[in-house]
Amino acid sequence: MISDPTSFSSDLSNDRLNVIAGLLLDARHKALHDANTELDDRYTQSCLAFGRQRQAILKAWNTQTYPWLSVSHRGTDLLFRIGAVLARFFTDDANKPKKSTVLLPTFAESTQLNLFEPGAADVVLWRFILEPAFSDGDSNGDSVFFIGINAFNEILCRWKYERSATAPHNIGHTTPPALVLPKRGKATGQNRKHV
Repeated sequence: MISDPTSFSSDLSNDRLNVIAGLLLDARHKALHDANTELDDRYTQSCLAFGRQRQAILKAWNTQTYPWLSVSHRGTDLLFRIGAVLARFFTDDANKPKKSTVLLPTFAESTQLNLFEPGAADVVLWRFILEPAFSDGDSNGDSVFFIGINAFNEILCRWKYERSATAPHNIGHTTPPALVLPKRGKATGQNRKHV
């Protein structure tokens, strides 16, 4: 049975996972928008998206925007913490990851993992997996999952990011009153016939 992340750690709250998933998606969408020239292909787009996603997490950490976010390894194989939980991000299939790097810890990661004998019910790797939309031009259909994988490469935990609608103004402020516009022609002198 696939569990919720908070059943493994209270550090993995929806609010925190939403922040990281939002950073990853926003950086990807901006990169794909910027890398949309005749000189770009999937490779250049993917490299730019990955680099910007990495930088988005580093920037959030450097600015101390989220006190629960820290970085354990700043290399290209970025390793960050949500509270005490180590995590990485990838672009892959969240149900059946194809990249070997999703299922194998990097050297930096393996030195920070607990090296006790994990059981089948213990998550040893936490991964944000960004699944691209089916069509190349529809980056708004991208999905982000957060999965927990045990020592036998089985997925024990899966969480999906659900982007919420944004409010047109700050929450807690009142909606401004409607503005009454003058009827066309009276206030502006546009009552003339056009030939």
